[in-house]
Amino acid sequence: MTAYRFIVLAACAALAACAQEPSRAPQDEAPAAGEARPPRVVVAKPEPSRPPLPGVELSEELLFKVMLAEVALQRGQPHIAVQTYLELARETRDPRIAQRATEVAWNARFSSAALEAAGIWLQADPGSAQARQLIAALLVNQARLADAQPHLEKWIAADRASVGQSFIQLSSLLARHKDKTEVLNLMQALAKPYPGVPEARLAVAQAAWNAENQEVSLDEAQAALKEVRFVTDATGVTTVWNMPQDIIDNTRKAYNTDETQPTFYAPGTEPTGRYFAPAGGPGCNYLYAGDCGNAPMWFRGRWFGEFDFRLAKMIPLPSKARFEISAEVFNALMAKNFRTVINPGNGANIFRVQNADSAARTAQLVFRVSW
Repeated sequence: MTAYRFIVLAACAALAACAQEPSRAPQDEAPAAGEARPPRVVVAKPEPSRPPLPGVELSEELLFKVMLAEVALQRGQPHIAVQTYLELARETRDPRIAQRATEVAWNARFSSAALEAAGIWLQADPGSAQARQLIAALLVNQARLADAQPHLEKWIAADRASVGQSFIQLSSLLARHKDKTEVLNLMQALAKPYPGVPEARLAVAQAAWNAENQEVSLDEAQAALKEVRFVTDATGVTTVWNMPQDIIDNTRKAYNTDETQPTFYAPGTEPTGRYFAPAGGPGCNYLYAGDCGNAPMWFRGRWFGEFDFRLAKMIPLPSKARFEISAEVFNALMAKNFRTVINPGNGANIFRVQNADSAARTAQLVFRVSW
């Protein structure tokens, strides 16, 4: 072992001796006589946030263990590499070594070692989103959803601008869990702080559908329909859509079927994530609604809202006659009501809202005589 260590250290020393001195930038040319040197502008760049590093020196023992782990990994002995890196992470508490230990254990499918190394990584660098995501994924893979929930909550809250994308990733991560009811309870708890995010509502709807809880699934899908997306392309044209973009894309895939294939889809074109599926499938070509055992889904559209008001004045006339004048204003606040579009298929305009009620304000003046 001592001879092997000496060879490794000698090789490192040889590599260091062969390193060349870095080239230096050429010096600025001197200005010509009578020519003023242009002022130099120095832009200060903010220092990237880095976790505090422990005061551990790069000793011969530490360097040898790192080299031993890397050589073992290259020679197809991951168990040695995982054990060595995990010992280094425990000893040094260095986030860089803990990250490398997590990566090696993750790729080698040593789940317990990867979870321990990721825990050390997160303790050494509490702001690392990658470490927290890996811990959550490992806990989900070990069916420990209760332990994963705090990490998932912090994962979502860490990036408020990408909450919808986080719920899309969570749906894929939790889809392989066997206890669908437990997944539904977890997804409902995670989505509760985000009632206005369509992806969160649809993630709950997908989890409820997988748990065969159709009532909750339809309620969540119904809530997602309350949101309308406005998409402006590069030319400045704005289009209006129901449903998030991933639902639209996956629904197009789901309806692009190939009846000659055993799975109903050509290889590589199967839909994933969340989507509206056709009523038929492998082994069942339907002619009428309900032929394949699928119950119809009924959606309620968004509320139609306008503010109207009427002002009237009645003036009594002789002989029980009366004169009435009134002013009526319709849609006084100029509200625009978009139609609800649920038309799954593989076309370019599925779920696209192309009709809306007029947002114009109208008024009328009425004179009436009664006798």
